[in-house]
Amino acid sequence: MSLTTLLDTITEALGAVLPELDIETHRGRFDEGELKRFMISAPALRLAILGLSNPEPAGGGACDWTVRIGAMLVTRDTPALPRERAASAIVQTVLLTALQNNWGFDWVYPAKPASARNLYSQALDKAGALIWAIEWDQVVRLERPRGELQVVPSELYVGIVPETGPDHVADYIEIGGGDD
Repeated sequence: MSLTTLLDTITEALGAVLPELDIETHRGRFDEGELKRFMISAPALRLAILGLSNPEPAGGGACDWTVRIGAMLVTRDTPALPRERAASAIVQTVLLTALQNNWGFDWVYPAKPASARNLYSQALDKAGALIWAIEWDQVVRLERPRGELQVVPSELYVGIVPETGPDHVADYIEIGGGDD
């Protein structure tokens, strides 16, 4: 039961229904530089976990979290298929595949309705590309791993703003731990 396993499984499932796409996981949201690199792989889809929210205790140390999953799609014109038609077909496939899907896990609830946004711009148009952002929410039940040690800090320090960060390590005050 892990978010990494969930994202990998979603990536594999979408790869099975969209085998012509370059589909991979991504670390998070895209900035402009990443989008330029990403456009080289078009048509391509990148999937990321964008955040967790609304924790609901589920008993026994478990907690249900709403996970926001994002898929960034980029298409380019090809002789056989204009980018708009390709994007339309791919977006529809991703939305319908995700909707109500639990990806085969009993700890994942069916996906809630998704959203998709066309991120058209003149710059993208000139580059011959089209980018869509697709997102959906998925409630997952997470539990503390069994048999693994919980990380407990051996030392605890406090820094007072604005004297924080690497340049102010000497200004921190130890409030716990150490060799006492």
